[in-house]
Amino acid sequence: PFFVKLLGIDPNFHTVWLRNVGMLLLLVAIFNATGAWRPHEFPRYAWMVVVARLIAGAFFLDIWLFNAYNSSDRPDIFLWFFLVDTTFGLTKGVFLYLGLRHGSTTSAASMLAPR
Repeated sequence: PFFVKLLGIDPNFHTVWLRNVGMLLLLVAIFNATGAWRPHEFPRYAWMVVVARLIAGAFFLDIWLFNAYNSSDRPDIFLWFFLVDTTFGLTKGVFLYLGLRHGSTTSAASMLAPR
């Protein structure tokens, strides 16, 4: 609400918020792709991707448990957001741990690149 008032944005003008979410999803996709590109060379960055997914899962769990009915007309959707982000975070974490533990020098990106 502070920025809505500060910038003079009509809160009922939903396309502004939808475009903002689209931009944020693009940034998240870039962040995830660069974390997967060469995780053996930048392990801290790759682990930040895992942590970011788990933080997103915790965020949606908090909304689902404590504020779902004030956040949406479909509050149960936040449970699914929590499950998806947490599952991706845990899966990425397990695979990253196994890949780095075995000293793999082959990244997923290099395996998918045309030869």
